[in-house]
Amino acid sequence: RSTLFPYTTLFRSVKFTYRTDKHTALVIKSGEGIKQVAVALGKGAVLRKHTTDVPAFLVMVKGEVRFLINGEEVLLKALDTYNIPANVEHELIGVQDENLFILTKSKYFQE
Repeated sequence: RSTLFPYTTLFRSVKFTYRTDKHTALVIKSGEGIKQVAVALGKGAVLRKHTTDVPAFLVMVKGEVRFLINGEEVLLKALDTYNIPANVEHELIGVQDENLFILTKSKYFQE
């Protein structure tokens, strides 16, 4: 049993849908000041430009995504992380057939 990644059991029990036309999401945790979501993207699927009102932390679980922010493109692969600042427009595009990441938004994160 892995203690490095506490969501291993969750990801084994949930069948994610990797669509090519849009993202799919599963809320893992939602409470006072925090929200955590698993997001699945198929190849070429786009999570269109948007902002977050609080800082967010992204962890790639599976696959690769093109992460576009501040006019730059970053290729994120499994186990890569990225701190997303509040109020900065960004976009994600699935690269492989199955791309999965966890996004944690919290008003308690420091920028």
